[in-house]
Amino acid sequence: MAAPFGIALDRVEPKTLETAFFETHAHGRNGPISTVVASHIAPRCCGVILEPNTKPLLLTGTSVASYLAIFTALQPSVRWVGTIYLTLDTDPNEVRNAWEQGRIAGVKWYPPGHQQAGDRGVTPEMFIDPTSPIAPLLLMMSNEGIPLMLHGEVKYWNGVDIDPYDQEALFVRLILPRMREVWPSLRISLEHISTKEAVAYMEKYGHPYLLVCTVTAHHLALDRRMLYLHGFLRPDHHCLPVIKAMEHLLALH
Repeated sequence: MAAPFGIALDRVEPKTLETAFFETHAHGRNGPISTVVASHIAPRCCGVILEPNTKPLLLTGTSVASYLAIFTALQPSVRWVGTIYLTLDTDPNEVRNAWEQGRIAGVKWYPPGHQQAGDRGVTPEMFIDPTSPIAPLLLMMSNEGIPLMLHGEVKYWNGVDIDPYDQEALFVRLILPRMREVWPSLRISLEHISTKEAVAYMEKYGHPYLLVCTVTAHHLALDRRMLYLHGFLRPDHHCLPVIKAMEHLLALH
């Protein structure tokens, strides 16, 4: 079994690999809910990539290591792997060390204005500017083969608050192609794609080493009509990226 980005599965029993899968996108959360999440994941997964948008955010290798220790203690049979949350203050040395120690699968970006975004957010424009404050980090990641995991949406563009249903398509159209020109060796995972535009881009340009994506279950199961099931707003069906029209669900399938 090949894990995403070549993550080592040395701590996983070979028998487990026959019946379980590697979960590439899980939200562990903090506090008592961690126990619930871990207990549901363990029977199904041989390994997991945990997202960094906790409170507080996972900004350093040390914070990731402490977070992983919680889940390892809860379910030691699972290969728990973390991610570092990208901000303007992300230290390239922290990222490199955490990667070399096998603690992280990559660095995760959320767009400014996202509900999980920190105060020191990185704007989409910075990805396409080779002189931006994050350029040294992206160069190091390109050289070391460390993946950048993107919540690929544009929340604000030219001072405009973009419609939630258009944010991913705008990122795919304006940012991702230019980004790959500026950083051709940077390994990218386009997380939880939810639009036919992202599907078309991945089908044309996807690469097992340089450009992969994840698809989450609710984007495969729900379309936006489910937000108003039986005439009532269903907040349990709300997520980011928001679920889209049926044509996007079908494209994902």
